[in-house]
Amino acid sequence: MTDKIPPPPRKLGAKGRAFWRQIVTEYVLEPQHLAILEQACICLDRCEECRTDVAKNGAVLMDRFEQVKPNPAADLEIKYMRNFKAHLRELQLDVAPADQGYSRPPRLTALPGRNKKHA
Repeated sequence: MTDKIPPPPRKLGAKGRAFWRQIVTEYVLEPQHLAILEQACICLDRCEECRTDVAKNGAVLMDRFEQVKPNPAADLEIKYMRNFKAHLRELQLDVAPADQGYSRPPRLTALPGRNKKHA
């Protein structure tokens, strides 16, 4: 893989872009990993949208019959976070480093001739 850091996809929000940059500057990822990372970033953005909705409208809402109902965004946030975590597991970014018997993409700084500063 080249030293060029792939830019975040345009469709990502602020949280997703920040997470993308953090991961691609720290790990060597192949194209299939980037596709999984993109999905993880989308989930992170959706979590943020749900959090914003719950903060604005509350965890419970009144329906048209004046009955209290849970805010669907609260449940969606949980689902998106589960998906985000699943994508991290697919990338093996949730496990201990390789020197402890696990396999995950190598850190950029661990490769000969590479450092965190990229052109």
